[in-house]
Amino acid sequence: GHVQAFLFNKKLFTDSNTEYPYNAVRNGSWTNENFEKIVKSGNEDINGDGVYTAGDDRFGFMSMGLFADVMYFYNFGGKIVEKDENDYPVLVLNSPQNISIIETGYRWFIENNSPLTLYEGNDDYSVEVSHVAFKSDRVYILGTNLKNIRVLRDMESDFGIIPYPKFDESQENYISIIDGAVPLTVLPKTAEAEFSGLITEALARESYKNITPAFYESTLEQKYSRDEVSAEMLKIIRDTTYFDMGYVFNFGGSGFISRDLLTNKSMDFASYYAKNKKMIQRNIDKFIESMNG
Repeated sequence: GHVQAFLFNKKLFTDSNTEYPYNAVRNGSWTNENFEKIVKSGNEDINGDGVYTAGDDRFGFMSMGLFADVMYFYNFGGKIVEKDENDYPVLVLNSPQNISIIETGYRWFIENNSPLTLYEGNDDYSVEVSHVAFKSDRVYILGTNLKNIRVLRDMESDFGIIPYPKFDESQENYISIIDGAVPLTVLPKTAEAEFSGLITEALARESYKNITPAFYESTLEQKYSRDEVSAEMLKIIRDTTYFDMGYVFNFGGSGFISRDLLTNKSMDFASYYAKNKKMIQRNIDKFIESMNG
């Protein structure tokens, strides 16, 4: 899975006398409120046609679909399930916190016209609209994942790497959700289960010990970063990485709740919950059943 983060365009920040978010991140005051101020002031109808278009105009925030539109919910502390005293998942979706988070996302994307671009190409995001717009100095802050910084290596303007903001000051730490998409290796039915599991665990452990640090230190910090501070920011992001069980198992499709509502330009959480809660709960029950074998 890939860790989600924000990139900010230093040229646009400098030109508009907007302070880089680094100090705010350091002292824990990089919150959604600060982020929204930047987003609100960043939109500009460059070609003067009266319509905001991802390919032509300037925006405070932009993201490719299936990135920030899904991830903001979890990075703000949104939860589908929590563990009970026996470590089983319990549905906690219907909470005031989750409702507030959904309303915030609606403000970001719908009320503020932040484009969610659609990309159906391969893994080469160098031609993807939001990444091209960021590269062309038409986006103040880009919601992407750390892997995609590779497509910005030839970007003329400098950029910085920062974590997602906190939902508000009361959130203890930043949260850097890890995406659920991963390449898979399929083992034949005839493979010996216990031995295969042992080897898979060993490979995962070695990757965690050797490959992950090399990716952060050699690739991200040395090859892709544009300044010293980004290494510090990457450490904060890495220290706050988080897997969410509700997102990984996507119970009853609920892992994509924020995206589903945004696609319908809706923040009607109550209707979504009423319509889907039985199916989500059924999925959780089935999951527990299968774990108990």
